[in-house]
Amino acid sequence: MPTGWTIRQRRIESPPTPPENDTSEQRPSAGLRANIFHQYLYRRPESETATSTFTARKSGDSTQISLLSPEPALIGRYRDTMKPLNKKRVTLEDAVEAFFADRDLAANTRDTYRPVYRMLLADLGAITPISTVEASNIKTVMRDRWGDAAPNTWNSRLGIIGTLFTYCRRQNWTDLDPAETIERRRPPEDNTKAISYDELDALWNKPDIDLREKLLWHMLYSTAARASEILALNIEDLDRARKRAAIVGKGGHRDIVIWDTTTARLIPRYLGDRTHGPLFVTKQKPTILPTDDDRCPDTGLSRLSYQQAWKDFRAHTDGWTLHQLRHSALTHLGEAGVSGPLLMAKSRHRNLNSLA
Repeated sequence: MPTGWTIRQRRIESPPTPPENDTSEQRPSAGLRANIFHQYLYRRPESETATSTFTARKSGDSTQISLLSPEPALIGRYRDTMKPLNKKRVTLEDAVEAFFADRDLAANTRDTYRPVYRMLLADLGAITPISTVEASNIKTVMRDRWGDAAPNTWNSRLGIIGTLFTYCRRQNWTDLDPAETIERRRPPEDNTKAISYDELDALWNKPDIDLREKLLWHMLYSTAARASEILALNIEDLDRARKRAAIVGKGGHRDIVIWDTTTARLIPRYLGDRTHGPLFVTKQKPTILPTDDDRCPDTGLSRLSYQQAWKDFRAHTDGWTLHQLRHSALTHLGEAGVSGPLLMAKSRHRNLNSLA
């Protein structure tokens, strides 16, 4: 191994096709290429980085390494020395890269985590050893970045940082989770979020509400689903005979939502002859052509956006939000004596404290 170089191992989901000009004698067979695929990063002290890509197959005490990108000057005879970094060498940047490479996270979860980890790297330093990070360091980051944020935001960001250090502890890169000693904040109770039965009844019976809005609001309330989940539905997702549909929830998990009889009666009236494409669509054709997934093949109308649905709801209410329909449904079920486990099943939460 060249003097002063360190090595990191990163797992990649699927191997690329080897270059046509790779004449290395160690070029793997098709069977070997199907094995575990890794990427090894060689880093010099001056932060210059070069990358070589290999497949690796464990056999007893030895590891067979096959070069897929022709950089023999970097590998040569040093392939037997390729090992994960030890605890003292793993930096914050290493930990974050390994976390995203190893964890099977939904795309929206990755988009939520990345900005938090970028701030952590910026404040503590990318090359800081993960084993040296203390609770006081995390407290400083939390105070400087989210000290004035709402309790829910504070708790969310603290949880995201804690997830990284929990992962690092499992890898034996650090002995402590500096985030677990920081207190979470108690969100203030807000008993005004739930819409009363009388207010909802008045809303359902307003004469100036279009059929689309009436169906959407009834479906949101009866299913207690998130607005984004319902707006993402296609007609093909509906099981109208059983009054249910398959949705993609938080984290990319597929779940079932069930609606009431009123919603079931509104669906055929709203759909008319449409049989494919988005369930909820705009009233006018778009000026910019949407993707095929967001366009009705029968009418050319595009999928109704969350922003437009929210504006329409506010225009007919006293500034309510679409999420309040979900919150109200769960609150009313709780007031009716529905048990906690059933409420969790309805809301699809995994923690009773996080209902709605």
